[in-house]
Amino acid sequence: MTSAAEAENVLQRMINEASPGDVIKVPAGEYSGPIVVDKPLTVQSNGAATIRGSQLDPVITVLSEQVTLDGLKIIHQSPDKDTRAILVEGNHHNLNNLTIRTDGYGIVLRDAHQSRITENTITGNADRPVSERQNGIDLFGSHDNVIANNDIIYVHDGVYMERSEDNKVTQNHVTNSRYGFHLMFTEGTILSQNQSEQNVTGAMVMGTRETSVRDNQFSEQLNHVYAQGLLLYDVQNAEVHHNVINANLVGMLIQDSKENRIYQNHVAANFIGVQLLNAEHNDIFENNFVANVVSGQAQHSAFNRVQGNYWDSHMGLDLDGDDHSEMAFRADPFFYTIVKDKPAFQIFFQAPGMVFMENLLKSDTNLWMTDTAPLIEPVTESEVENRSSSLLFIGFSVLLLLYSFYFIYFGGIRKYET
Repeated sequence: MTSAAEAENVLQRMINEASPGDVIKVPAGEYSGPIVVDKPLTVQSNGAATIRGSQLDPVITVLSEQVTLDGLKIIHQSPDKDTRAILVEGNHHNLNNLTIRTDGYGIVLRDAHQSRITENTITGNADRPVSERQNGIDLFGSHDNVIANNDIIYVHDGVYMERSEDNKVTQNHVTNSRYGFHLMFTEGTILSQNQSEQNVTGAMVMGTRETSVRDNQFSEQLNHVYAQGLLLYDVQNAEVHHNVINANLVGMLIQDSKENRIYQNHVAANFIGVQLLNAEHNDIFENNFVANVVSGQAQHSAFNRVQGNYWDSHMGLDLDGDDHSEMAFRADPFFYTIVKDKPAFQIFFQAPGMVFMENLLKSDTNLWMTDTAPLIEPVTESEVENRSSSLLFIGFSVLLLLYSFYFIYFGGIRKYET
């Protein structure tokens, strides 16, 4: 029987002895890391080769150009959350069909460009709290990469990228983590056709320019008082469209962001459909806000171009037959102002005393977020809209009520640890 040490030597020796451009077909069995690939190679398996690592070094380190890793299983066990299953440097790599179980980071790219990270399964340590995990796929200073068709669960952030440009993130699925997708100081990112569910935030987009967020589904971010489907913070010149954002605590939160176009999204069955805070000069049009407990809230966000959205909570009146209401929709900021610092006060939503105070203390409505020509009918129908039945709406409202009781009973709500 081959020992783990012997197997380690065999695999590393195969890599060391290979010529650039060779294809190494790794025999079935278990191998010990760390493994270093420092020349252009293809290292592949039919899924029967496992590489196991428990040291501080990455299980696999790629230090060359044009490396392909395909069909390998990587088991990364470490008490140190800052260790990595795979570290990638250099350009033009392909990491495909990998199965990774990690106690730290999954796949880390550092100054790695024009690579493809596709069809991988990355599983973090479900027994650790979210704050003690690391990211599934982590990019820093890495440009022009494609991250597609990956399945990620039980990590800190599913896909995290910082100071990276022109990356395409598409058709990935992230669940049971903190942020499904986390963009920090990026430019030209395309975030499309992804699914993010049962995380704290579906997608956190912060400090970015010229980001495209389209055709995604952000659902069931509910289990934290600061949960939201999509958060735009300090974002400029983004295109946010054709997303389905349903059954979250807050559907979309747009904060300190300007000059963005937000259109043709379907925002359904959230506690709050859209929140704006210090957001100005954004175009918000042709979105559907359906079966949300609160359609919209805004504070210090009067100077946006909001027009032609459908708000099912708005009693509109179309006098000229143009499918737009002559009565404007206005988002009263009173309730948002109250619960911003005291989230547990959400339990008093539509309570008689709160409604009385709201009417008594109305501020200047000219400063409210206002849709000057709301639609009478939704823009389009979708599967999610069809599923947003009255039963879902009632059940969701009851669930939020129970959450509020829980937070009040156990005394105090602290901000989520980052």
